[in-house]
Amino acid sequence: MKPTLFISCQKATILIEKQQDVKLDFKTGLKLKFHLLLCKTCQQYNKQSVLMQNIMSKYFKNEGSTNEVDKDNTALKEKIMSKLK
Repeated sequence: MKPTLFISCQKATILIEKQQDVKLDFKTGLKLKFHLLLCKTCQQYNKQSVLMQNIMSKYFKNEGSTNEVDKDNTALKEKIMSKLK
């Protein structure tokens, strides 16, 4: 089986999530970048994944301070809804 730069959308979504936690090796990262150049759906999924990661990080960082979470709750909902459109 010869190596290829093409990966499926299913594989790309797995790699998108994986790259949130660990650095992908060069070859795998290249395959994902190549796929993202060609696939608008996976580009959008990647943007949403990064957005959700940032929101969850912010939420858990502020979890100890319920006043901060309550204040930001409405703003976060609006931001999420605007990004998902």
